[in-house]
Amino acid sequence: MTQLSSPQLKFVQLNSTQISSTQRHPTHGPNRIRLNMNSPLCFCFVCLILPRAIVRGAPTSTDELNTLMIQLHTDARNKVLTCQLAGQPQAKSMPDLIYDQGIADKAQTWADTCTVGHDTYDARKTATFPSVGQNFAGNGDFGSAFDAWFSENTNYMFDTNTCASTKSCGHYTQIVWAKTTHIGCAFKECPKTAQFRYGKSIVCNYGPAGNFNNEKPYVLGAQSICSPAKNTTTTAAIITATLNNISDSPHQEIWIQLNVICGFCVIELLRLL
Repeated sequence: MTQLSSPQLKFVQLNSTQISSTQRHPTHGPNRIRLNMNSPLCFCFVCLILPRAIVRGAPTSTDELNTLMIQLHTDARNKVLTCQLAGQPQAKSMPDLIYDQGIADKAQTWADTCTVGHDTYDARKTATFPSVGQNFAGNGDFGSAFDAWFSENTNYMFDTNTCASTKSCGHYTQIVWAKTTHIGCAFKECPKTAQFRYGKSIVCNYGPAGNFNNEKPYVLGAQSICSPAKNTTTTAAIITATLNNISDSPHQEIWIQLNVICGFCVIELLRLL
C-alpha cells in the first residue's frame, strides 16, 4: 500500500500595507512649520497611521489567513459532501471546520522555524487535540498552495485507500478528513534560500489528525461515482469574496470617521502653509 505522503508545496504571503516616510531636517529650506503638539495638525499625522494599526493587527481568530483558509476548506469539503468532485465518491457527512487558537499557535511555532517539511506529532499536539495533522507549503501564493493540496484528489483511490504509484495524496485526504473538526493556520516570512525562494512559509494544523490508522477519509454516502461540479466557484473567486467580506467589517466605520478627521487635517495643513 502506498503511504499517503505530503510533498513540499508553494505559498506566498498576502501583501500587507507598508508605510514609508522621509524626515526633513529643520535646516532644509526657509519655510518651516512649527507644530504645537496639541494642535489638530499633529493629530493629522496620527490619523494617517492609525487606520492601518487598527485594520492590520497580530493574527487572531479572525485573522485574514485563517478566515481565507477556512473558506477554501469549506468549499472543498462541500464538494465531496454534495458529490461534485469527479472521480471521488460522495461523503455521508462532512462537518465544517472551526478555527482553534491552540493548534494555530503550534502552526505559528513551526512556521517561525522556516524549515521545509513537517514538525513531529508530539511538537504540534495540544491539550485539546493529542493528535494533530499538518499541511505545509513553501513558495507560491495562498490560492495556488491550497489548489496544489486539493488537486491531489486525482491521485487518490478511495476503494484501496492508496495514492497512485509515485504520487502523493496526503494533503487532499487531510483536507476532506471527516473526523477533523478544527483548523489553525499560520505563515512566516523567511530568509530567501534555495528552499524558500520567495521567503514565505505556510502551515495548517488539523485536529483531530487525518491520515490515521489506515482509515479512509470519510464514510461513503449514497453515490459511489460523482460528476464534476457545475458552475464551480474558482479558488480566485473565493479569495476575492472572502477578502471583500473581511473589508466589510466594523473597521469600516472607523475608517469613515478617520477619513473625515483627516479631511479636516488637510484643510488645516493648507491653511498653515
